[in-house]
Amino acid sequence: LKHKDEIIQIQKDSINVTQNEIRDMQRRLQKKIDTQALIIREQFEEKKYLLEQ
Repeated sequence: LKHKDEIIQIQKDSINVTQNEIRDMQRRLQKKIDTQALIIREQFEEKKYLLEQ
C-alpha cells in the first residue's frame, strides 16, 4: 500500500504506451490495406480495359 500511487502511475503509463503502439500499428495496417485496395482497383480497371479491346 505504501507504493500504491506509484504502481498505479506505472500501470497508467504502460497502458498509454500500449495504446500508442496499437494506434501506430493500426495506421500502418490501414496504409497497407489502402495500398492493396488501390492495386486491386487498378488491376480491375486494366482488366476491364483489356476486355473492351
